[in-house]
Amino acid sequence: MEDNPLYGRKIFFLYPPSVVQEEMVINLLREGYEVYLLRDHEKCIPLLKEYPDSVFFVNLDQVLSEIQWQNFICRIIDNPLLKDVKLGVLTYNQDPVLEKRFTEIIKLPYGYIVLKISTKQSLEIILKVLEMHGTRGRRKYVRVKCDEDPPATFYVKIREEIITGRVLDISIAGMACVFDSKIVIPAGTAIEEIHINLHQVVVRISGTVFVVRGDVKPVHVILFNKDINELTVDKILTYIHFNLQHFLEKKLESFK
Repeated sequence: MEDNPLYGRKIFFLYPPSVVQEEMVINLLREGYEVYLLRDHEKCIPLLKEYPDSVFFVNLDQVLSEIQWQNFICRIIDNPLLKDVKLGVLTYNQDPVLEKRFTEIIKLPYGYIVLKISTKQSLEIILKVLEMHGTRGRRKYVRVKCDEDPPATFYVKIREEIITGRVLDISIAGMACVFDSKIVIPAGTAIEEIHINLHQVVVRISGTVFVVRGDVKPVHVILFNKDINELTVDKILTYIHFNLQHFLEKKLESFK
């Protein structure tokens, strides 16, 4: 296992293959991996300089030729500012000569990964590689901030009273939130009905107040009950994926 950051590494897929699309991303997020999809190799160098401890997978089967991809990868390896980036390549091509070049000569940390046409099989292959390298770190759940426009809102029903508020961040394990009114719901309080509006997708869930922080505008951390159904989990993960990608697009736009 590598000496990973406490909360794991960001994982970038450059020109993701057909099997590495939303379905697989949702499943990787479910397992606690922070995943982004990239479709512009020209902006990758400045991006990796901002996140030099990330994992970077290159799809050899798209856009550039084999030689061009090798030159591109060597540019990253030879850049002292990117020495901590963990590189790997993805392909549908089971080529022993090419595999030896990337694993024994270029010596990519995450190797030469041969994918299958089946999304399920490819997911298993990628998960095995990520687990082998301890990529997730100690993180169990991917959490995103909910500071985009429109904001994520919610309401709860407590003793027949409807109380509204705003979600600050969310994962499939719980959320941090603030109420619109001046109210403090003590830690340990069970909330049977929480209705969360995530970009016009509404999820209904139950949970328990875990902790309350601050005095002026108290932040309530609510843990969702563990019997959360799969449809609700998928809706939250889809929102998380949307937010991560939106963050990435804004970051890429900032590069000249």
